[in-house]
Amino acid sequence: MDEQLLRLIEGARTREPEALGSLALELVMRGYPRPAGDDRAAIEALRAQRDRLGAELLAQARGYLQEGARRIFARFPHVESFSWHQYTPYFADGEPCVFEAWTRYASINGEDSYFGDDDTSMEAVVQREVVALLIPLSNELLLALFGDHQVVRVTPQGVFVEEFEHE
Repeated sequence: MDEQLLRLIEGARTREPEALGSLALELVMRGYPRPAGDDRAAIEALRAQRDRLGAELLAQARGYLQEGARRIFARFPHVESFSWHQYTPYFADGEPCVFEAWTRYASINGEDSYFGDDDTSMEAVVQREVVALLIPLSNELLLALFGDHQVVRVTPQGVFVEEFEHE
């Protein structure tokens, strides 16, 4: 038996749902069958593990955004803020209305600007850096972090969220 499985077995002796779930998941992933009638406990253990991993993901995303913003503000002292809108549209011409964080169009210092790929101006460089920071943060993650129908503004003092009115 390998060390990972031995650690999981030892942890499961505590009978904590998360430890039992981790062991059950590992055994299933290795092809071991579950005992009949044990589905409820397995589901509960997996749900607890999902909740724990979701909380860890949100904490990692917050840290990633804070550290990335700190680097941007240090590299570009003239930048006072960057922001983006995120919302679910109320109407999509018959298509499903789907949440989106408009990070590709981040505003710098409250100014909306659109630059071509070949633009080398300082403003274009800053916007590309901000967009590069935000791209790894999925719509699902940004929705969980900041909510729907929001303007998210990042400054050296922190992250501020305001409700956003749109059509």
